[in-house]
Amino acid sequence: MHPNQDALNAFHERWRQISARRRFAPNQSVEHFLAWADPSTARPRDRNWIAACAKVEDHVTRFGVLPQSDGRHHGISERRLANWIRYQRRSYDTLSEYQKERLQLLEGWAWEPREERWLDWLNDYETFIREN
Repeated sequence: MHPNQDALNAFHERWRQISARRRFAPNQSVEHFLAWADPSTARPRDRNWIAACAKVEDHVTRFGVLPQSDGRHHGISERRLANWIRYQRRSYDTLSEYQKERLQLLEGWAWEPREERWLDWLNDYETFIREN
């Protein structure tokens, strides 16, 4: 289950409309949506991606955070999910729009988490300097 089911439902409704318009010339994003909608007709690689994404969504639903690579909280399965996430971030240029948008629905998702964390610290520092 997705941590924000309403957002996921709206996301899939939008992709349902897109796929209806492109039914005679589906692109990679439409194929990924169709892999979610009817896994029996999808390529194994697309089914695997959807399944892995669902595991990450389930982890976020259960624990409230993205899986961490140290796996100290939930063991080896968390580490595998964190590695999958890291691979998705590195594969940004090869992911379809469907895949990118679905990942971005996750609470806490960032394409460059270290850079965002650094910018947050910089903002906190600037706020501290202004206030003090």
